[in-house]
Amino acid sequence: MLAAMSTSRLSAALALLVVSMPAAHALAWPTLDPEGPRTPLLGGRWTILLGPGVSTAPAVSDPRAPLPRASLDGVAAMHDEEGRLAVRATLLFATRPEDLEAVVRTLPAPCDAPSIATLPGHEGVIAITCTEPSPDGAFRPLVLYATHTDGWVDRIEVQLETDEASDPAAAMAFATAVASSLRAEDVAPDVERGVVEVTRACVAGEASDPFTVTLPEGWIATRQGGEELAVLQLMKATALGTPRPLASIALTPLGAPPARIPAGAGAPRAGSLLGTSVEWLEIVGPADAPGMREVAVAVHVECGGDAPPWGGTLQLSAGGPSSLLDEGTRVLESLAMAGDRGHVAVATPIGTEEEAIPELEPSASDAEDEAAAQTSHLWSMGIGAASLLLLLLALVLRGRTTRPK
Repeated sequence: MLAAMSTSRLSAALALLVVSMPAAHALAWPTLDPEGPRTPLLGGRWTILLGPGVSTAPAVSDPRAPLPRASLDGVAAMHDEEGRLAVRATLLFATRPEDLEAVVRTLPAPCDAPSIATLPGHEGVIAITCTEPSPDGAFRPLVLYATHTDGWVDRIEVQLETDEASDPAAAMAFATAVASSLRAEDVAPDVERGVVEVTRACVAGEASDPFTVTLPEGWIATRQGGEELAVLQLMKATALGTPRPLASIALTPLGAPPARIPAGAGAPRAGSLLGTSVEWLEIVGPADAPGMREVAVAVHVECGGDAPPWGGTLQLSAGGPSSLLDEGTRVLESLAMAGDRGHVAVATPIGTEEEAIPELEPSASDAEDEAAAQTSHLWSMGIGAASLLLLLLALVLRGRTTRPK
């Protein structure tokens, strides 16, 4: 059970840090001017006071994944003679639960012995305070779960890097001052709703044949990447800490092989996509255990006239608790090609299961072979479900500790 600290005790602890800060070191970190310029987070959804020389960029957690937008997951950082302070802000796509502090206590903490309480002066903001580094070695003195005025909860993480000569109390006091300057602004989350465009075929000037999915009430979408290589992430916005159905659509050029999972890992399930019968590859467990379905199709559209045909590969994945897979699948099967030019989308299913590899006779290097096979299996699983697992990991790890890059 995580150790709790009352708001009064947290206030006293933060005040003690400021009082005990040596004056010589206090001047090293910049003084925050309440009337000074504010640094935007999540596309201006939140702002904070930070020192001079601030840089902002999207947070990069996996170089193999499409670059996220800073309005979904971004980092603001500043360097000082005493060290570096970075603030990472992440959209959690979640609404405020009835008891925010109780839910935060169930989430993985950034350190072994955190203190958890409402951030003084900030109703609806729960602060996790740490005095020791996270397991990955990074020092995250404060992680905030902050309720915006629109009712969504976002994660704001402060990270400190100092040299051995730096005064820890002064650094912590500066980090606390930065976190305490957090302010919600009148900016909606960067998401799409309703009928969402996936990609466009047969583009000629302003005319095109868009591929769309229709999101039910409560569902939202975000996108990463460009026109030929993109990932559309779909999910249901639920209260923080509650299970939700997820889905993703990955677009790659025609002919690009889809991500695959090992043979025998899934079972076929009949479905329909773009008017074509398809077989979803399904991996399920008990109703409350994570599960997934995926399918890939090569899509071809004859654009007519002298225009070249359009083609692309779509890999669709649904995930979340096994009991919610049907909900995500229905959203994905709403994929349709709009347009009134009479063009037809032809979808050809592509297998997403690897071929079975014949068993080999044991050899003298059985131990090495077994280790290599296990490594290969893990990589296959990771790559095979990439479009969905990157989304699943992003949503899960947003409640964990992810180091700003």
